[in-house]
Amino acid sequence: MRPLVSRLMVIVAVLLVSAFALVCLIGPTGLTAYLDKRKEISILRSKKVALEQEVTDLSKENRDLDVQTSEQELQIRRRLKLVKPKEKLFIFDQQPGQRSPGRIQSPTDSPAGR
Repeated sequence: MRPLVSRLMVIVAVLLVSAFALVCLIGPTGLTAYLDKRKEISILRSKKVALEQEVTDLSKENRDLDVQTSEQELQIRRRLKLVKPKEKLFIFDQQPGQRSPGRIQSPTDSPAGR
């Protein structure tokens, strides 16, 4: 009778362990939950990459706007001859017959071509 009882106890223990393993794999914290979390992690990683790219694009656009703004300000200040406080502006008068700096004289503008 003892071997029968011990066999029965082993069978019950194996059934209990199997039932516990089955509940762990199929239950709310089991294999399905693990696979769902893996899928969610994959989706979040792709969203993260897209957001990082958007941040990079917006940062570049912001830098471009800053450069464009400073260039616009510089052009306006040159045209209107405006200065900021503590800045000095030097204006040089041209002597007659001198070319203006940066101006290229074409052959038709030269005195020899007339």
